[in-house]
Amino acid sequence: MAILPDGKKIYWDDNENYAYHALSKLTSGMEQKDLSELKLFILDNFENISAWGVETTGPLLRIVGKGLDPFTEEGLRVGDKLYSFYKEWVENKAGEKIRSDDVGFKPWMITSILEYNNLIVPLYRSILHNQNLNLNDRVQFMISFLRSGKTTFSNSLSQLPNHLNTLRKIYADKSTHGIERENLELLLRKVLLLNDNAPIYESLNALYNSIQFEKYPLTETIKNDRITSLLKIFRKQGIRQHNQILEVGAGTGWLTGALHNEHMYANMRGMDVNQRHVDLANQQYGELFHSGDW
Repeated sequence: MAILPDGKKIYWDDNENYAYHALSKLTSGMEQKDLSELKLFILDNFENISAWGVETTGPLLRIVGKGLDPFTEEGLRVGDKLYSFYKEWVENKAGEKIRSDDVGFKPWMITSILEYNNLIVPLYRSILHNQNLNLNDRVQFMISFLRSGKTTFSNSLSQLPNHLNTLRKIYADKSTHGIERENLELLLRKVLLLNDNAPIYESLNALYNSIQFEKYPLTETIKNDRITSLLKIFRKQGIRQHNQILEVGAGTGWLTGALHNEHMYANMRGMDVNQRHVDLANQQYGELFHSGDW
């Protein structure tokens, strides 16, 4: 049991992660400013916190991205902190794999954070705001970020959809303006090899849709982690196997396919803007998918 500052008591089984459950409760209902302060505190004190009842680093890493709006000043502060860790990773070239008994925060673990959370947006926002970086620095960041922790070209390219989606989100968000939007446009034109008059958003969509992402699948470990996390959310929210569920942005359909065919969510369906992905998903998992934008 733990007692939080507001007097609430938290109970857990002996085999659960103490710090994760306590911090999860703390984040519920927090204002964005308080959330960012908590996440900065976690990142600055990761080793001490993780030593308090956390069997693996994964659960604690998820806390860092929980509930934070990446398009706020508070989200940008977290992005700046993550970039400082990433910069240290690049400078030290510390790319070895983490040991299971090593629970302290290491700069290269930022790649693991991004597999668990949606912190890629504030991290990219940080490099777009950073006035000490030029265009080539930002291009090199994107390249090294794609390659970080990946042993093969295939594994690196498997992360490209997340990066393209992140850049689309930032470009489309109404809060992206001023120097951030200017630097983003320069980066996208450089990466996409566009001239000054070419439409950026349409070109980004075309590139995203042209890549055959099914050739670069996620690892089984990542797939299983995401399925497990989603099933926990379903249970917490009271979502049952007979409920109607739609996965938006289903891609080639592995998640919807697994939940429908293996976990018996009979009314699980998927939707994706890419007709080719929809066709592939329907061929592999059955007629569960439809094309559409959102």
